Amino acid sequence: MVPRPKFNAFVPALLVALIAFPTLGGILRLAQMSGASINFLPESDRILAAASTIFVLHIASAGFYGIAGAFQFSDGIRRRWLGWHHRMGIVVAAAGLLVAMTGLWLTLFFPQASNDNALLQAIRAIVSSTMGMFIVFGIVDVMRRNISRHRAWMMRGYALGVGAGTQVLLLGPWTFLFAEPEITTRAILMGSAWAINLAIAEWFIYRKRVVRMSRGLAGAGK
Repeated sequence: MVPRPKFNAFVPALLVALIAFPTLGGILRLAQMSGASINFLPESDRILAAASTIFVLHIASAGFYGIAGAFQFSDGIRRRWLGWHHRMGIVVAAAGLLVAMTGLWLTLFFPQASNDNALLQAIRAIVSSTMGMFIVFGIVDVMRRNISRHRAWMMRGYALGVGAGTQVLLLGPWTFLFAEPEITTRAILMGSAWAINLAIAEWFIYRKRVVRMSRGLAGAGK
């Protein structure tokens, strides 16, 4: 029999650790936008000059979605507090949709940074749109009581939603080893982070599907 994937207490901890740095960076950026003197953040006249409500909503919803959403993937929490899982799931899904919609808005209408290019903007637009679509599919499936498909769509949406954490893991070592990446390389690295997250999510989804099939075959053979 294929072993059951172990989604335990370490899963939320690992996911929270993944998004901790970009979440902290977002909080500090909001504090800087509100007037706090924070000089160690990278200069971003683009952000400070266009401090819109949409930008604030994007940072706040992304932080909440990353942290609260991490606990939705704990089998232990889901089994022990199913009601909490359902109620929090509604809030997390709403936050995820807000992340996707504000991300798309910022891509299409926010001033473009000097180290962004058309490739990165296209990737961001695709990721934001796809993330929102995945979450909507997940909502539709849970309303249809198709829980396995619901979990798969939500996992895919979350994987895209926390891409900033993986981008830190890629861009940080690259900058340390090779200096600041040029514009196209930066776009490729950032796009690769979303692709890596989605590939990992698909692997976990496949593992769960194989486990369900093996259990079904084992049950049929009794």
